[in-house]
Amino acid sequence: MKTAFAAALALAAAVSPLRAADLVVERAPTLAGSAANERDSSIVLSWDNSSSSWLLAWTLGADAWVGNDFDVSTLKTFSRIREMRISCYYMWPNRVWDGFRVGVFAFEGNVPGSLMWPTSGGGQFFLPLSTQSWQTISMYWVLPGGRRSFVAAMEQCYNFPNCDPYVVDNNPTFRGHSWQHYGGRWQPLEGTYGYRNLMLRVVVENMVGLLPSSIGRVKALYH
Repeated sequence: MKTAFAAALALAAAVSPLRAADLVVERAPTLAGSAANERDSSIVLSWDNSSSSWLLAWTLGADAWVGNDFDVSTLKTFSRIREMRISCYYMWPNRVWDGFRVGVFAFEGNVPGSLMWPTSGGGQFFLPLSTQSWQTISMYWVLPGGRRSFVAAMEQCYNFPNCDPYVVDNNPTFRGHSWQHYGGRWQPLEGTYGYRNLMLRVVVENMVGLLPSSIGRVKALYH
């Protein structure tokens, strides 16, 4: 493990000198599992292309969040966020699930804001029980106060190497919707060889219809 850790740190230094001491990366394998099996009343919001490229973890995991922003304003009716889906991998860096926190943040002025869910604060801890790469966290939560945009995110919690990584896809074009909260502030997700699209999705349900003017946008947003 020390050799793998040193190699990953060297790669991180070559890719992002400003984060050499903070971010550890590893080439992602072909991850098993599926994010499919939808109900008729649900739709998946996603910015990734379903194919992974890199596993990443912060050396210090406390208050280290990564997330995607989503907007449901193109949906005619919207009942609730049913679940969050996160691509993850237990075999790196320590061959075991350690668990992480998840949460939903406000998204105002094109910048992530305060934590909205869970309402108790601090994020909800989640420990995967299966080896599937797509982990599902049930929520069944309605956005408050007529909000239509939000950021769904995961917090690493634990320090490297006793942690679970996050995953980015293999699209080298940044779609501009993935974020990181590290060092006390939000900013666009930093890339590894340019790969910056976080493999984190949400499922919303009970859509009755779509506004005709939004069809093109919906096709672009949802896989």
